[in-house]
Amino acid sequence: MSLSKVSNLSNSVAFRGYDKHLDSKGNPVHSFYYPHSDQYKLQMELIAKQKQTGKIVKNTTFDVNKDTLNLAFNNGMGENNDLFYRFKLTDKNTPTETPIYVRDNGIAKGLGKINGSEAPFNQIFPDRQIVSKPGRMQLQIPDMYYPGVNFDGSDYSINEALRAKALSTVRTHVGKLGGNLNGMIFMLPTKAKEGYTRIVGTPFTKDEVTSHLYWTQNAYQMASSMGGMQDMKRFQQALFRNGINFVSDAALVNEGLQGIHFSSVMKWGEKSPFFHWFKTFDLDSNTLSLGVIPQNAKHVRMKIINSPVKTDANPTKQQEYNPNKPTYVQLYDERLVTPEQVEANEIFTKYNNNVANHYEISSYDDAIIPYAFEVNPKELAQNIKKLGETEE
Repeated sequence: MSLSKVSNLSNSVAFRGYDKHLDSKGNPVHSFYYPHSDQYKLQMELIAKQKQTGKIVKNTTFDVNKDTLNLAFNNGMGENNDLFYRFKLTDKNTPTETPIYVRDNGIAKGLGKINGSEAPFNQIFPDRQIVSKPGRMQLQIPDMYYPGVNFDGSDYSINEALRAKALSTVRTHVGKLGGNLNGMIFMLPTKAKEGYTRIVGTPFTKDEVTSHLYWTQNAYQMASSMGGMQDMKRFQQALFRNGINFVSDAALVNEGLQGIHFSSVMKWGEKSPFFHWFKTFDLDSNTLSLGVIPQNAKHVRMKIINSPVKTDANPTKQQEYNPNKPTYVQLYDERLVTPEQVEANEIFTKYNNNVANHYEISSYDDAIIPYAFEVNPKELAQNIKKLGETEE
């Protein structure tokens, strides 16, 4: 067979692997999307390898003649084995020529020389693309799910101090416990043994302020508090390994107060091209309306990071001011910060203190999330000066 024929065939093949679903009797079946051509005889090669030893326990080739396959039962492949497949196309006119091996765009696995060919296989994962899967489901907020787990590159360990602090902290909507992807990965085998087949969790999208991560700052990045891309990869692999689906309850069409558009309005006001995107100004009271400030604001305080002037009765130039860095206004709850957090000339996104009376904070009207926004330093200096003149 000429190379041009092979090239033309590969360009004409349009399929995307397989879907797993349940048939009318509730049995798990696979629907494969086969490459097809009248010129070729199509066969599927299926390999089953023991998970522990890697030994091939089943090697079967059969003609493709139906849309769905029950791999676990009809083909005797076994539910406890790793399964692999590839398609074999033989030219009907010249059957003695070397067959063409085709796989989909999933994860390729080289298994060595199988049936006379070293062409790679696709691995069949136990729970790929299952939407309607029976079993128990658990709701999770990753921040509060088993905090204190570390991963050193090869194994997991428990930071007892961090875990003890998390366990002794009373969770509120403005606090963080420090849970991340490591804690979720660490507990997946236990969840599988308990019979859970799906976990629904709050999103991982970038949000450096809240614990629930719904204040989307960038939908294309992950929150640093959850980990990095390698942690996400290990999480996905662990989900496949334990037969658990994960649904991220993300509100990707919404933007939090850290979003670039709202941040532009906070810094530039009416000069921002996005000023009319948000209802941020109350015309009746002539005040800025954020929505993040609770009705009970007696514990809300403010500090300025990298201020151009001192914020006292006689505003003078701030010697520590760096014009090459942005200036921020940070709002916080005085009960939940440490003196070090207040005095530091930097933003903090997590409270380091715990409220003395656990019943003081029970709703969004009782405390404020540590929220900071960038301001124009020149306008800030003018406003501080005006404020000082008013107080005099």
